[in-house]
Amino acid sequence: MKLRGFLAVAAVALAMPALGHAEKPAHAGQKGPHGHAAAQARPAPARAPARARRDQVVVAKDQGARCPPGLAKKSPACVPPGQARNGLVGRVVDWRDVHVVRKPGLYGLAQAPSGQNYAIVDGRLVRIDSRTAKVLSIIRTVDAILD
Repeated sequence: MKLRGFLAVAAVALAMPALGHAEKPAHAGQKGPHGHAAAQARPAPARAPARARRDQVVVAKDQGARCPPGLAKKSPACVPPGQARNGLVGRVVDWRDVHVVRKPGLYGLAQAPSGQNYAIVDGRLVRIDSRTAKVLSIIRTVDAILD
C-alpha cells in the first residue's frame, strides 16, 4: 500500500516538468505598439533654442555651493532666519565698515533705485539708503566681493 502511494507521487512529480514547458502564445514576446520599441521608434521632437537654454541650471557666482536648498528658497536667500532677524534691517551703518557695490550686475542685480546703494555688510548683500546709511533690506549672503 505504501509502495503504491509512493509510485503515484513519483509519477506525478515526473510529469510536472513536462507540463511546465508549454508553448508561448503568438503575441508573447513580440514588439508590438505597446512595448518599449514603439516609444524608441518615434523621433524626439526638435527643441527650440530658447527652451533648451531654459532647461539649464545656472548657479550664481556669489552664492557658491554651500547654500543648502532650504535656505536658498528663503527670503532673503541663503540667510538663516535667525540672522535675518538679528537687527541689521533698520540699523544705521558706518560707511567705513561697508563695501559699496559699484557694479551690481556682477551680483545679478539691476541698478539700485535712486537714493539707494547696494553694499556688503558682514558678508551680506544689502540695500542701503544713500543719505542716512540705514539698511533697508537684506538681499542675500555673499562669499566674495566681486567688484
